[in-house]
Amino acid sequence: MLRAAAGMMFVGALIMLVWAGPWTGEPMWPHMLFAGVMLVWAPMNYWLLRRHDRVQHSVSSATEERTP
Repeated sequence: MLRAAAGMMFVGALIMLVWAGPWTGEPMWPHMLFAGVMLVWAPMNYWLLRRHDRVQHSVSSATEERTP
């Protein structure tokens, strides 16, 4: 669920960058800066969540008791 939110954050940042860019008239620099930061943060957040899920899954499967 959180990985989907990171993907939507990336898409939203792309839309905001197009909306605030100079090709739509006067550029809105604070919005472009925020969108640029979100374009960097969203993939990093997605990668960290994937890594956390993978580590958590490997730890939980290693600590399970094996029943014969």
